[in-house]
Amino acid sequence: TRYKSTMLRHHMIHTGERPYKCTFCTKDFILKSNLVKHLRVHTGERPYQCHVCPWNTAWKNELVRHLKTHKNREHSHRDACM
Repeated sequence: TRYKSTMLRHHMIHTGERPYKCTFCTKDFILKSNLVKHLRVHTGERPYQCHVCPWNTAWKNELVRHLKTHKNREHSHRDACM
């Protein structure tokens, strides 16, 4: 159940258990999803692509921040034309 998995994860925080190990370096993780994201550092995978320009990144939060730069440019260009 969801509750059981949450409790197991919480338990691992207290025991220090980190079952997901990186095969490239010494880092280890409680969550498999965090290991998968970390592996992008080593593999160079960059799955998040900007739809406005050729820029891409390994992390979704960086894409969100990058997209805001396009919105800011759009607003400043619009203001300059008025």
